[in-house]
Formats: sequence, structure tokens, C-alpha cells
Amino acid sequence: MSRQSVFSKSLICLLCCAAPLRAGVLSGDGIGAYGDSLSWQYSLWVPLAPSFGYSIFSNGQQFNWVDQLVMSGYNFGPQVDATGNHNYYNANDVALGGAVSSDLPGQVSSLQPSLASNAVKLTVMEIGGDNFTVGLGGEYGTIYTAAANHAYNPLTNPAVQTFMNNLVGDITSAVNATLAINPSEHMVLMTVPDLGVTPSYRSTYSDATRRAEVTSVVNAINQQILSLAALHHMPVVDLNALGQLSLTPPKLGGVQMLTGGGNGGNRMYLSDSFHPGTVANGLLANAILKADQIGYGDAVNLISDQIILTRAGVTPTVGGSTYYDVSPYVIFNPVPEPSTLAITICAAVGIVIVPRRGRRR
Repeated sequence: MSRQSVFSKSLICLLCCAAPLRAGVLSGDGIGAYGDSLSWQYSLWVPLAPSFGYSIFSNGQQFNWVDQLVMSGYNFGPQVDATGNHNYYNANDVALGGAVSSDLPGQVSSLQPSLASNAVKLTVMEIGGDNFTVGLGGEYGTIYTAAANHAYNPLTNPAVQTFMNNLVGDITSAVNATLAINPSEHMVLMTVPDLGVTPSYRSTYSDATRRAEVTSVVNAINQQILSLAALHHMPVVDLNALGQLSLTPPKLGGVQMLTGGGNGGNRMYLSDSFHPGTVANGLLANAILKADQIGYGDAVNLISDQIILTRAGVTPTVGGSTYYDVSPYVIFNPVPEPSTLAITICAAVGIVIVPRRGRRR
């Protein structure tokens, strides 16, 4: 046997051992979800919301991104008949309404059996929006109120810095815990949305200048999430940027979407003016699929504008299959920034860099 043949066989063996074969999400790979009410299947909780005193119109056409991927044949695990009547509540969606980043350990624990058995090969993490709503007024209200003082800078405020560090620290710990359970797990992260774009918050917090101070905190948090993703070579769905679409709604399938909340499926938000509507969630579902495709090379079938509109109870005026371009909302840095890479390499080989005294030109 030639050296080349031996080398070729060794290389094939090495590659097979290093990269377990994957079917891909289009061929049945399991998908899991961490998150809050945006990722908790609307088909489960929206019909129940009015009975708990939440004013959200329900007519059976409110679907979030998990619902829509399930409806399109993607695998979120077995259906769980938790309330007796909901077709799209799936076991590997462990998100929960009102969840904050400190709830992630419990969600990781809930998904652990599926992660350990390789039944879930792609995990999507969406969390952090509700961190700004917790407590009386929440962090959003706290920063907004303090911003009445023009000398106030939330990014240098110790309490806000602690808030930011805790949120990013929780996300980082959840990523590390997930990879500790399954080192080959693929993950898609999301940026934290700016609640100041929702009709509800724009009405309650009407001063745009003070809302901008909260936005600066959201942006700072998201920069850290992007750095974390780059370190692990993970794609990110820019949920924050996707949320900005609600300010200048797009056309899909010939139908002009409308800003604000309402009962109609052509609204960007549900009737509570806070939770994104079915069409907005369809775009989010496609952005997640696109992130998986760009980051991990999985084959995917995007959901057409026409199908998204029909699910929302809206009749498309353009026939065939059109697809709103969601690629601008996917961020993927396959190689970490040089500074991040240098720190990682030094940590790996045990090198400690001691800064010189003084300044070099």
C-alpha cells in the first residue's frame, strides 16, 4: 500500500472521528429552544392569556417562530399535550413566558437529556428582553427615569454595569453548559431586542432621547453577545435589528404590513402591542434557518411569504413563492477578532502577557 493511500485513509478516519455525521435540520435533526415568551410557542400560551388577565386577542392564527418551524416540518421533539388541545407544543422548546437570563440554568437542565443523547443537534437561544421588564418598572423604566438627568450615563453607572454583566454572564454560562453536555452541539444565538421599538413601550416611554439611553445599554450588551458568538464560531440572529422593521414595516407577498399592534394578521405586533405578530415571527423563523445554513452549512427550506401570510390569516396578493431577504439579519464571524483570538491562544498554551511600563510608539 502506498504512503498516499495510508495517508488518505488516515485523513478520512480523522475527519470522521472529528466531525460526526449529521443529517441536518432539513432531514430531521432535532432543534431545541431556550428563551422567554417569544420562544414559548404562541399556539400554547396565547389562547390561555385572556384567562390570566392578559389582553391578547386570540383566533388560532397567532404563531411564533417555533410554531412555524414545526408547521414546516422541522423537528422540535415529540408533541406534548400539556393543556389538552394544542397541536404545536413540543418537548424540546423549553422556553417559558417571563423567563430572564437567570432562568437559563433550569432550561439547560430541562434540555439536557436531549442534548446528551444527541436528539437535539441545534440549540437556539433567545433571552434578555424580559430582563428589562422585571420588577416595578423594570431596568428599562429605571434607566429611562434616571435619564431625565442629562448628566446621567447608564454605561458608567455601577448598577447598570452589574445588570449588564449578570445578563451576559448568564448567557455565557448557558452556552458553556450546553457545550459541556454536548461538545458537538450547534448553537444559534440572538441579540437582545430593544423594547423601545414596541408600540407599548413607545407609548409608555414617550421621550425618544431618554429611550436612546436604554438603547445604548442594549447595544453594549449585544456587542458582548457578538464577541461570545465569534469566540465559539456561532452565528447570531440580530433580533434587535429585525425588531427595527416594525418602525418601517415591509411588504410581503404584495401585502403591506402595518406598524403597531392589533387583531389583524397584517400587524407587526399582537393586540398587546408588545409581542411580535405571526408575520414578524415568520421572518424570525427564516432568519434562524438562514443562520443555521450560513454558520453550519445545513440545507434548509425557507418559509415563503405566501405561507407566512396565510398562517396569519392574510391573503397574499402576489402569487407563487417569494421570500423576504433575511440574510442582513444574520451575523457570522467564522474567525474571532485578532484580540479575542490572541487571548484564546495564550490561554490554551498557558502564556501570560505582562504589559510593559510606559508607552511604545
